[in-house]
Amino acid sequence: MIEIISTIMIAVAAVGTTVATIVLAVITSRYVRLTNEILKATNKPEVTIFLRFNTDRTISLRIENIGTGYASDVKFAGDLLSHKAISRFFGEEGKNIKELPPFKNGIPYLGSGHKIDTLPLFSTYAGEEDHIPKHAISIKVSYKDSTGTPDDKTFSFEPRNWEDRSQFMSPHSDDISDELSRIAGFLEDISNKPRNYDV
Repeated sequence: MIEIISTIMIAVAAVGTTVATIVLAVITSRYVRLTNEILKATNKPEVTIFLRFNTDRTISLRIENIGTGYASDVKFAGDLLSHKAISRFFGEEGKNIKELPPFKNGIPYLGSGHKIDTLPLFSTYAGEEDHIPKHAISIKVSYKDSTGTPDDKTFSFEPRNWEDRSQFMSPHSDDISDELSRIAGFLEDISNKPRNYDV
């Protein structure tokens, strides 16, 4: 009788251990999934691109990570890259934008809050406006977050539409000096335009 009770107890203990192992595996799986979701939510990069109207009347791009996590393996594509950049800054004929940094090799790492300004790509000086694209141009940026999950966004610009100032401003820019420089550039541009008065 004792042997039967002992065998039953061993069997019950084995079943209990198996059930406990299964429950622990389910809890661990849920914990790992929840941790991954928290990591994605709190470390999510958001790479944005906007035009910069510089005080020397040139236009460049700013690439900025306005998210909470770092972006890696940042790559670029789109019709903007096939345009020629202004040549007077390079001392040679204008290169295709895709041949310039950071477009040529991409950006290996872009931390949260980090920004990169490109070389001047277009100029608004008198006689150089023909260089500016006459139609909307787009650029696609693709990148990965800290878990290796890919993301991408496409940005479109109307370079000839100077009145649309939203193209020139970061959605989360806290760089006051950049904003003041941009406003000074617009004011200078307005003051240099001839005025037509109705008599």
